[in-house]
Amino acid sequence: MKLVTFSPSGSTPRIGALDDAGVTDLTVASEGALPTRMIDLLARGEAGLRAAAAALRAAPASAHHALSTLTLHAPVPRPGKILCLGRNYAAHAR
Repeated sequence: MKLVTFSPSGSTPRIGALDDAGVTDLTVASEGALPTRMIDLLARGEAGLRAAAAALRAAPASAHHALSTLTLHAPVPRPGKILCLGRNYAAHAR
């Protein structure tokens, strides 16, 4: 499952699942049980991903959007702390 943050024209961003045919709105597919923000879904961990997969399997046709009608955003628009380590380049840094 490829998760995306998207917005239909004139709408607020929400989470979806991307496939070859377009994007399925997971918030609509889950009847509001899933959050609208990716960071909130990811915070639920494995349980959140299982719930997203279940919503995708049960999604009605009305939850699906053609990719050409959407705007895709960064998957996690406002991530928390990002940590980077230069350990791979320790020899180079010396």
